[in-house]
Amino acid sequence: MVIPAAGLGTRMKLFYPWLPKEMLPVGAKPAIHYALEEARDAGIERVIVILHRGKQIVRRYLQQQGMCVTVLYQEALTGEADAMALAETEVGNDSVAVVYPDNIYLPAPGVVRLLARVHCERQSDVVALSAVTRDNEAAVSHSGGVDLVPMDDDIFRVRRFHSKRSGHFQRRHDIELRACGIMVVGPHLFDVIRRARPGHSGDEFTDLPVRELLTQERGMLGVRPPGTVFDIGNPAGYRLCQQRIRAGGGRRDAGENGRSGSNSE
Repeated sequence: MVIPAAGLGTRMKLFYPWLPKEMLPVGAKPAIHYALEEARDAGIERVIVILHRGKQIVRRYLQQQGMCVTVLYQEALTGEADAMALAETEVGNDSVAVVYPDNIYLPAPGVVRLLARVHCERQSDVVALSAVTRDNEAAVSHSGGVDLVPMDDDIFRVRRFHSKRSGHFQRRHDIELRACGIMVVGPHLFDVIRRARPGHSGDEFTDLPVRELLTQERGMLGVRPPGTVFDIGNPAGYRLCQQRIRAGGGRRDAGENGRSGSNSE
């Protein structure tokens, strides 16, 4: 598993200014612990965490967890795709789960195990989907917009990823599925990152051009798990996740049980 965790998380400083967002308490555990639980649940024995050097508190926490964790450092904060690329030597020729620590699945764990099963059965790269509804729209950043074509009940073919925009997510449908920062990809991931790099613009090399190239060249599936992925990288999403845990650990409500359409334009 690769956990990109080098970002500054400046929006979350209003809660605990002295803590990186990976260490924000979510229930009784720091946020990054949920990614580690996903690894254990999926039978993943090795975890690679990408940090920047100002996050030694995260490294110390990881060293206490009794897991095989390798910490690598992203010296310049040039985006999550560059962060993932650092793990190539450690991953080798294996498929890899990528989990952003500010994407927390409840009830935890189980989403990575589900994605890994679909990845093996369908021989396809897969990304987790989560529903955006009227109730949680304001607590989700405007990223992960995606056009989908239904296949099976909770499996979709990805047609297109949309660019990130400022503000909260703006639904095109009553219930819209968005792609999350949780995916399982074959060992070709790192070659795709290399080939996507020349085409990106701006200071940050995000995962969007990588996902786009994966979709164009190999096809990508979206999988909707039975629970919810919370975007705790923004204050409203963090509060909503905390509320869900206090209410019982992530039980699904009637609104989230609804099924979306194809997210097609």
